[in-house]
Amino acid sequence: MKQSLKSRLLDTIFRYRRSVVLTLVYLFSLWENIVTPFWGDDYCRITKIDFLSAFSYAWRDYFSWTGRFFVTVLTYWTMQVGWFWSMLPFDIVNAGVFLALVLNVLSLSSHAADRASPSRPRAASPTEILFVALLLWWLPRDFGEVALWKTGAIGYLWAITGELWVLRLLVERRPPHGFAAMAGGFVIATFLESISLFVSGVLLLWCLRCRHVQKPVPWGLLAAHAAGTTVLLAAPGNFARADTMSPSPPLDRLIGVVGNLGSIFDAWWLLAAAAVAMAYGSRWRWRALAAGKGWIFIPAALFYMMLLLGVPRSALAARLSFPASVFLVCYWTALFIRRPVTPRGAWRGPATLAGLCVLHALIVIPHLGRLADISRGWTRDPVLRSGPRADVILPFVLVEHRLFYARKDRFFEGITEDPDNFRNVCFAKVFGLKSVVARPD
Repeated sequence: MKQSLKSRLLDTIFRYRRSVVLTLVYLFSLWENIVTPFWGDDYCRITKIDFLSAFSYAWRDYFSWTGRFFVTVLTYWTMQVGWFWSMLPFDIVNAGVFLALVLNVLSLSSHAADRASPSRPRAASPTEILFVALLLWWLPRDFGEVALWKTGAIGYLWAITGELWVLRLLVERRPPHGFAAMAGGFVIATFLESISLFVSGVLLLWCLRCRHVQKPVPWGLLAAHAAGTTVLLAAPGNFARADTMSPSPPLDRLIGVVGNLGSIFDAWWLLAAAAVAMAYGSRWRWRALAAGKGWIFIPAALFYMMLLLGVPRSALAARLSFPASVFLVCYWTALFIRRPVTPRGAWRGPATLAGLCVLHALIVIPHLGRLADISRGWTRDPVLRSGPRADVILPFVLVEHRLFYARKDRFFEGITEDPDNFRNVCFAKVFGLKSVVARPD
């Protein structure tokens, strides 16, 4: 009886293995979000406001600091609910957005890889889902900033996920003429300047191509998205913010972009190459590098990086290169999808991904646990109850194992030794203190 029950359970898992893997990816992402503490600018967004006041704050910022109106509104709501109630609703949604990004990458990569061969199933396999999820974590240099940082995820992870959804509407040939698609295209186009401009350009080329081959042209989606891009780029706050930055001549910007371009490649690319090589085995041929039409993601990534020449070097954060990293993940995924699937070599892909999942867990779990310990140590320290006139000193925390943090750019940035640092000031304000610094014991 026990054996029969076990067999039925295994049979059910195998039958729904794709859903099981998607659920596991979501749950692990949810855990990552839950244990990641506030850091960076998070404390500066914590303020007691009502639902409608967030719009007035965002309107003020639109004219004084940034054109990302909807991002600002969502950030104020998130930090308001998260600090005074619970971050769990945000963590649940953010993990879902990451899963949506995985599915968007799989969809675009599958179409680019021409997944029409009888030897390859149409739906993404569990192995391919894991491959994309791991690459999205390890290949971008700044995953922590764009996906786990509370105020950063809304502006970056949600932006690239939404823009890939717009591109997915095109390649899947859904009729993107309805009001919902147009409204979604407009809103998502106001999230992040560089990828918004890029996708508006892609939409324009797509519409011209459709007109040339006499197919239905999604003019409405183009108009809505272009309107969102215009609202974002023409914001008075962008120009006010630019006035506060040091001058950045063309050569200075070029140096910044070249440096940023180099930052999207590191040693973890070797693991991706090894996984693809293992999947192909002895059937590898150099012509496979084209990945069907997947090669197009490489010039897409390079063209996107060229758009960053419009950003002053002082504002060229590494997280702005995240969309380029995602396009390169799309290329690797298309290459992986086109691997030869034969009964004899079918074990290679799953075995390689199983090993990478174990490596991922061994690195990520203890390091994110360390971050959670740091956060608990700071936010629960008894000295934080010293009163509004107190100058509080907290222990300066050094992260011993640099493997995880060093390659994630500003993955964790907390309280510094400078009491006038804006993060220290925001932290002190939230806890009702005069000032706060972090010093070594």
